[in-house]
Amino acid sequence: MYIWIYNFLFLISIICFPITVLSKEHNVLIAYSKASLEKHPIYSSVIKGIEKNISAELLEFNDDEQDYQQKLDRIHPDRIVALGKSVIQSIDKTSFKDKMIAGIMFFDPSQYKGISLTIDNTVVEQQINTLLPEIRKIYVIQEESNQSIYSRENNINFEFKNYPVLLDAIRAAANIIEQSDSTVAIILPPNTSPNIVFGLAKIAWDRNIVLISTNLSHLDAGVMMVLFPDAEATGEELGKLAKLNNTKGEYTKNLKIALNSRVAQHLSKEFTQKQKDKFSITVK
Repeated sequence: MYIWIYNFLFLISIICFPITVLSKEHNVLIAYSKASLEKHPIYSSVIKGIEKNISAELLEFNDDEQDYQQKLDRIHPDRIVALGKSVIQSIDKTSFKDKMIAGIMFFDPSQYKGISLTIDNTVVEQQINTLLPEIRKIYVIQEESNQSIYSRENNINFEFKNYPVLLDAIRAAANIIEQSDSTVAIILPPNTSPNIVFGLAKIAWDRNIVLISTNLSHLDAGVMMVLFPDAEATGEELGKLAKLNNTKGEYTKNLKIALNSRVAQHLSKEFTQKQKDKFSITVK
């Protein structure tokens, strides 16, 4: 008399089995350099973000390790979230390169699947327009080999100036500062030394011109704002990509903003509470 129960259970197992197979999670590995994790807080924040979205195994490499292939063969992951330039380039030489999702590295999305630390310029323009609506022109000055903001086509309000040599980029920044007024914002090359930024900031200070950077060390050197990737949010995006069968490369759109309030006060910049809430760091 219990035959109908067995038949019912058998039917349920047939229905559920394909669902179980299709919903099987990927075996995800987070690969990183031990030295980088110890030196750079961004690694811990990115890993924390990844683990918010997916369960993953951590694999730590020493910088002097040569045979990544052997370690990966033992684990045989479905996905590898590779963090940092040295790890990404090493895994790219293995048979697991097609399973790799890259993070914590500046790269062209046509090179790797993952999220580049290079910032999508549309987000930069949007944030500046929201915080500084009086700005009519934004110049992004960069060295060609060291770009922190993606160079899309120029438009009326947003213009990229890329130079083959950093010194040329710095000279161009100085010239634009001297020829501009308070309706202009200038984003400095991220690899400019802080002492040079300080000199440029003194000129900009006298001309009431907003200087912006993507390098946090420039905040104390006199720029008014710094735009930089949100590490944990970027990790969450990497975790989402690790769940997908078809992934692609992307520029990061997750930003944090730091403000030098003393410079802002000198430039007579006042912010509403809603605008102030956008600042993750405020230096006085």
